[in-house]
Amino acid sequence: MHAALAVVSLLTGAVVMLIFRATSNPTRIRTIRNAITAHVLEMRIYQDDLVLILKALVAAVAGNLRYLRLVLGPLILISAVVAPILVHLDARFARSPLHSGETAIVTVTCAPGIDVMSTAIDLDASYGAIIGGPRVRVPARREVHWQVRAERPGTPTMTMRVANTRYRFPLAVEPGAGTIGGLRTQSALDALLHPGLPPLPPGASIARLEVRYPPARYSVLVWRTHWLVVFVVWSMVGALILKRVLRIEI
Repeated sequence: MHAALAVVSLLTGAVVMLIFRATSNPTRIRTIRNAITAHVLEMRIYQDDLVLILKALVAAVAGNLRYLRLVLGPLILISAVVAPILVHLDARFARSPLHSGETAIVTVTCAPGIDVMSTAIDLDASYGAIIGGPRVRVPARREVHWQVRAERPGTPTMTMRVANTRYRFPLAVEPGAGTIGGLRTQSALDALLHPGLPPLPPGASIARLEVRYPPARYSVLVWRTHWLVVFVVWSMVGALILKRVLRIEI
């Protein structure tokens, strides 16, 4: 398993717990939680009395609603902090860099008004990668597809040309390539949501570029799984450790 992913996950879990402690009301949380537990026990003790069971059930549901309202503010703040972390972790850990002999699909979506059948559209690869096979045009979607094959370790530069637009981007062909960019569009928000590829030129003939790398898998005990599962497991470990050390009420 990638050590950096585990460390970031542990730290994120600890930060989440610190934010919750700083923004929540532990006294009220403890009071509401104890009340909910009491109502649940009441339903077990008076299980032959339907009226008392219904009253305890309504009280337990009301207590859960009060609890959710109490933790809503901290959860919103936590979400705002964790969301950018998840975006950048996905860019770094969701895709696996190519190894020698492996292939990736490069897809360009042209801007509206571009006819992919008549417009000059080409993709070139620098030393370390080659274009494997002919391009495939999909006029209905304004798309052109190429298969790119890695030849040797490195970070070859790919050059996309659509009409008068020229766009260069790196191809990750080595372990430890860092952030592996898989998508870029003309959206200004795209730099935050999909880091790793250079921005497209404003007003370019390219509306969208995608590089489909093999998915990365990481170990959790005896399983090989998606990075998000690893993140959830290790962030929970970090949060629980800090919860126990600082005795945080949740």
